[in-house]
Amino acid sequence: VTLVFFFFFMVIYKHRIMCDVFFILPLFQELSHVDRFCSMGTEMKDWSSLDRLLRLHPLSSTNSSTTSSTTTTTRVFGGFGVHPWYAHDVSAMNMDEMERQLRRHLEQHPGAIVGEIGLDKAAKAVETGKCEWEQQKEVFERQWRIACEMRRPVSVHCVRAQEEMNEKVRKGIGKSGSGQRPPRVSLHSYGGSVEGVGQMIRAIGGGNGSGSGNGNVLFFGLSSVINGRNVNKMKNVARVIPRESLLLETDVEGPIKQLGDLLGDALSVVGEAWGMSNDLESCAKITFDNAVRFFTFP
Repeated sequence: VTLVFFFFFMVIYKHRIMCDVFFILPLFQELSHVDRFCSMGTEMKDWSSLDRLLRLHPLSSTNSSTTSSTTTTTRVFGGFGVHPWYAHDVSAMNMDEMERQLRRHLEQHPGAIVGEIGLDKAAKAVETGKCEWEQQKEVFERQWRIACEMRRPVSVHCVRAQEEMNEKVRKGIGKSGSGQRPPRVSLHSYGGSVEGVGQMIRAIGGGNGSGSGNGNVLFFGLSSVINGRNVNKMKNVARVIPRESLLLETDVEGPIKQLGDLLGDALSVVGEAWGMSNDLESCAKITFDNAVRFFTFP
């Protein structure tokens, strides 16, 4: 079986592990089953490194729009964002500067998304020892608004804030007209309930929750590192997520080959949930094409 992967959500932790981001691409190119990957910043100080990486490996219009999973050239996608774990580092006086830099990077990289952003009530700032909730909300809202205005997909992190995030996504997606919502929303390592999937799909016009026609707007990411902690729940969630809306993720930093194994583990769980354990190649192609479609936007 030949599996071609989109290494989705490779997050830059350049300031936290001994790994220079510019060594990442050659390592990926050594793996024949890796076609493309996404590297996302988690705080403002990551953005300059990501900017350099994307300049060294620019996406052509053909690269960003193809949905074929048969090519072999590794392609680099990027996301600029401030993760809720580091939202407290953006002081009140730097909010406007964060917006200015984010807009500038997105203008310079038309294929980049906004992410990783989100809300996390479990995160505690090292400096204060408490959750800086109001700061998180302010940083998230500003980045969400920019994604709406500039028509960029968003990758959303959410921990212990499902109600707030669900309301935000429902309201944002439910509005009509240009600029009222990001063109794509990915709930990465989705930790909500089975019922929550249906609720969000119905909120964007899915009717009975089948999700028909919604695979171009709302995506749900699953990873073995996070969702695999409860395999039964992961399977149940995978069964109700529309197949055109499911993404596989690594959601962890680590050795390149280990990341490939993690995607394979997630694929196996999803394949079992879909009744495709004997055809993982087709299962991989579905999730690969979903990831490509997530990055295909006006």
